[in-house]
Amino acid sequence: MTSKQDKPEVAKILEPFKLALAEHLSNPDVVLDEVLAWTGSQPFLTQKLCQVILDSKSPIPVGEEALKVEELVKTHFVENWETQEAAELLQDIRSFLLEEQFLRLYQKILQGVMMANDSWEQKVLLNSGVVINQGGNLKVSNRIYEVVFNHSWVAQELAQLTSTDYWLASELTTDATDQAIAIAFPNLPITPVTQDQDLTTDQPKHSELTTDEPKHPDLTTDEPNQSTVVPLEPDQATTLATSSASRIPSPISFWGGLIALFLVITFGVFQCTSARRADDQLKNLASEDICRRQFTTRKEQIEQLRKIKSQNSAFPKLCQSMLDQLQFSYAIEELASQGEFKQATINLCQVSERYYQFKQKSLPRFFRRWDRNNENYANWLRNYLIKLDCPAAKYLG
Repeated sequence: MTSKQDKPEVAKILEPFKLALAEHLSNPDVVLDEVLAWTGSQPFLTQKLCQVILDSKSPIPVGEEALKVEELVKTHFVENWETQEAAELLQDIRSFLLEEQFLRLYQKILQGVMMANDSWEQKVLLNSGVVINQGGNLKVSNRIYEVVFNHSWVAQELAQLTSTDYWLASELTTDATDQAIAIAFPNLPITPVTQDQDLTTDQPKHSELTTDEPKHPDLTTDEPNQSTVVPLEPDQATTLATSSASRIPSPISFWGGLIALFLVITFGVFQCTSARRADDQLKNLASEDICRRQFTTRKEQIEQLRKIKSQNSAFPKLCQSMLDQLQFSYAIEELASQGEFKQATINLCQVSERYYQFKQKSLPRFFRRWDRNNENYANWLRNYLIKLDCPAAKYLG
């Protein structure tokens, strides 16, 4: 027998099965060793597999123990596992692993040696029982988990998560990034006017304008019924005529200048409006960078995201998705595991309905388990959900 059987909880499970198997098998100790090789001494799996072997009453010849136990594991635990002996336990493990940070860590553990450290992701993964610390390295806690949630399954689930991230990123690009860049760097049809440019370049030149100007009366010409005008010197006459002409605007010059002024004002207003819009959009982009900031604990990151949301009416969709995922995982994996069912429920009720629809999380299993563990919680939950519009309530079944 392996040393694993010496654990009190395992020994308590195995002892009655050993006696029962001894009635029709000549090698019960070897068979139970193979059981533990598959279950890793996980109590529930160990009990279930022993019961399957006992119920099958199939002969297990000496030397074929490993093969026969493997066949029973395959037919009763691996194939169509959603409806098999350990369906509820494996569903819980699956839901846990579908959180991206744990799935990627689990993938690395499957691929080879992963040294243990003090990161909260590893701590949560260890507390879940999915992995164990063996000599300072992390490994999957039992072969059943390793076969059900194998490399192919991980790759498939990561591909779905990647498509989810791409969908969110596409929405973000459409709603914020492209608009912010377009506003911040507009490709305007109007080129800003410089000092050495003529505002009326589209109009005829000044020399052309003056050719059509009406002639002014010659101040030196005698006209009927007019007082005699003292003749002026030639230079004086020229100066006076030029001065008078400059004070009488040409209609074309007037409208050309007005149009130019209108264009300048319009351009200025457009620039101011664009700058304000760009500033708002770039603030949103800055918020997304803050949303991606990593904190020591999930609780700290949740608090930071909630603070950003309260201060930003246009909360970026990517940030909302991150907040939903953090609140959900924090409620299930930390608060509930510590027996803080009420706080877990409060966090779940702050997750948006859009997250539940898209992720298709299965909540009834968690709430049923919490109800069984705590009757006071069950009564509190009913009253709490009646008083609150909780998106999670629609998924409780």
